[in-house]
Amino acid sequence: MEQEELIGLIEKYLRGTATVKEREDVLRWYRSVDHGRIEIPLENSLEKEEMRDRMHYRLQQYLTQNRPGRKITRYRWAAAAAILLLIASGSYFWVYFNHREIGNKAVASSSLMNDLPPGGNKAVLTLSNGTKIILDNAHNGQLAVQGKSKIMKVDSGLLAYNTQSSMQKLQSTTLQYNTLATPRGGQYQLILPDGSKVWLNAASSITYPTAFVGKERKVKITGEAYFEIVHNANKPFKVEAEGREIEVLGTSFNVKAYTDDPLMKTTLITGAIKVSNILLKPGQQDCIDKQTDKTTVKESNTDNVIAWVHGQLPLQGDDLATLMRVISRWYNVNVTFEGKVPQSSFVGRIGRDVSLSNVLNALSVYGIHTRIEGRTIIVSEK
Repeated sequence: MEQEELIGLIEKYLRGTATVKEREDVLRWYRSVDHGRIEIPLENSLEKEEMRDRMHYRLQQYLTQNRPGRKITRYRWAAAAAILLLIASGSYFWVYFNHREIGNKAVASSSLMNDLPPGGNKAVLTLSNGTKIILDNAHNGQLAVQGKSKIMKVDSGLLAYNTQSSMQKLQSTTLQYNTLATPRGGQYQLILPDGSKVWLNAASSITYPTAFVGKERKVKITGEAYFEIVHNANKPFKVEAEGREIEVLGTSFNVKAYTDDPLMKTTLITGAIKVSNILLKPGQQDCIDKQTDKTTVKESNTDNVIAWVHGQLPLQGDDLATLMRVISRWYNVNVTFEGKVPQSSFVGRIGRDVSLSNVLNALSVYGIHTRIEGRTIIVSEK
């Protein structure tokens, strides 16, 4: 069983959301490690805790058999809300983040004076005339009118366009473009004029017309966005990112195209899309190396890819530099490295509601040394 698949199955098993087949897969793996009998746990907390202890022991046994390394302490397993597997210096490690528990159990030497909160619903809307509306301070209700569309702030973190004109009237409408942009430490949701939904991650933007006229629906993004597109066979949906075009055929998909990332990643969740004339199937991810322009298509863990939409920071075999870019965007901090960058890889998820000090405390357990100075994280070998 692949490491990433094992992580997902055990996480679902412990949360009680695994299907019958997934449950059987976990039990089969558990038996293969233990060569013994396993009891199905009841719902009370003591038995759940006992199962976590047993899982911890089996994971420790399994991982150290495959890659000998340091042991995982009882606290490291029990202290989290999302499972994070750290693969550092050739060894596998598990951490369990939970902001409710870590607040009392975190490393005492951490300087909470320098702690920083996680991000939240923050964005700026730029109208066609250049007017900027700071959405986190704006009231709910109608914010503006652009052409034939009313712009509504539906709730904290959600913007919607309400177009009531007929298609014939829309065809005669002068095209106007708006831009929704999130800062570092921000996220926002958008309902486009056709009813399609967009989730914007931190340090991202989307530029779009206030009404979709003509033969296609086209938007442009920077950073990362997740889309759920309303199907319209007569008016295909297209996304431009990093100078490349994604053609959508009524579907849900994720585009990660940060300028400071070496790869542009497009992951299909449902339906069908074309990226550079390559037709993707659900579960496939198109990776473009921006330096060489080489394209690779591979299978992807879609739950991990869109975990950020559901309040988690996904880690997908990322190295430390990539992880720190993720942290930089969500916590609105700068990151600098002193000396050699530690060679580590990370797979799993971190809750987006965890404070920065708790994340850094967890990393310090495994030899990733950091300190916070103002809004800068300094990563060092010692």
